[in-house]
Amino acid sequence: MPRTKYQRGSVELTGTRVKKWRGQFRVYLQHPDGRPTSRRRKVILGLKSEMTKGQARQKLADTIQQESGTERPRPDSSVTFG
Repeated sequence: MPRTKYQRGSVELTGTRVKKWRGQFRVYLQHPDGRPTSRRRKVILGLKSEMTKGQARQKLADTIQQESGTERPRPDSSVTFG
């Protein structure tokens, strides 16, 4: 049961000596009997010395898109304010 809304997840700094960016998001699943459930996923995105927080957020967004199989909704180009 994929989530219909877009999720961003969260990015935080971890590590005491070697600083790393860690991302966290939820994966929505369905049991064989039909009950929905969610699992929290944590992924290491990279070293702080190699990427900025913005780059880590972009990498997390790509990971979420791969895991959930859904894309962020694109704006309709036929709608204008004129």
